[in-house]
Amino acid sequence: MIFTLILLFMIAIYTCQSLACSRFGKYYPGDPAKTSSVFSVLYGGVCMVFTLVFTACTGGFPLTISLPTVLFGLANGIVLTTYNQFLLKSSAMGPYSIVMIFMLSGGLLIPVLWSVIAEGNALNTLQWIAIVLTLVAFLILNMPKKGEKATLPFILSCTVLGIANGVYGILMNSQQAMTANTENAGMIVFTFGTSAVLSFLLLLLPAKQEKFAPGKAVRSSFTFNKACIAWGLGSALSASVAVNILMWILSKVNVAVVYAITNGGVLLVSVLISLLFLGEKCTLTKAVGILLSTAAIVILSI
Repeated sequence: MIFTLILLFMIAIYTCQSLACSRFGKYYPGDPAKTSSVFSVLYGGVCMVFTLVFTACTGGFPLTISLPTVLFGLANGIVLTTYNQFLLKSSAMGPYSIVMIFMLSGGLLIPVLWSVIAEGNALNTLQWIAIVLTLVAFLILNMPKKGEKATLPFILSCTVLGIANGVYGILMNSQQAMTANTENAGMIVFTFGTSAVLSFLLLLLPAKQEKFAPGKAVRSSFTFNKACIAWGLGSALSASVAVNILMWILSKVNVAVVYAITNGGVLLVSVLISLLFLGEKCTLTKAVGILLSTAAIVILSI
């Protein structure tokens, strides 16, 4: 029961993080093409500092960091940077509903299949049914509207996004399993620190037909207003809490259950918020998707 409550708490945090992230993009006054990189620098830096402070306050200093944790963290930092860049790119190329299908499905299916095939973690029949229900709910709740088209480059971009989301989960889970849950802070620090550094370097790259001027690029990119800062810090702090909980709970609960509940739960709560507070209509399709997603979470919580 306690683990179910923790997962539900994670759903709430991740939902807040997603909402705050979207608000950051809305209020960011700089070049829209640089929004993802600027956010990733802020996001990565705050997650890294938060984890270090939290670890120090809980008696975890000095950090224990082995070579595998460094390598896993560096690799996952590259994956996280890829995810952030392709999320922005895909969202600009086509319907966000399709982006969500690829992103959530990749974040669920890839870690689950890896856990079952590569790590030998078996799932019972009810858990498989719940995962299928979750995937069907993803499709139903994100069905594109009439007239929305998906080009091949858009589908390829969404595919990379989904794979990156899934690989991120695999690396997080594999690292904590390899180190017996003793180097979680080090993994988070290297993952988000690497992402922040790579995103900062991307900001220095000049656009087409522009000269290389790193000083000008930094000054023009890191221009904020109060709303932008507030939403950015809110998103980063929410993610900081969530990722620290995620690393701990991966050693306590089957990875398939963790990713199915968190991915499905975030989508469910986001849809409910849109219906209750943003004026969207509850169609029969959405009602069916909500019921399927709820049923999946209940089954996985048993």
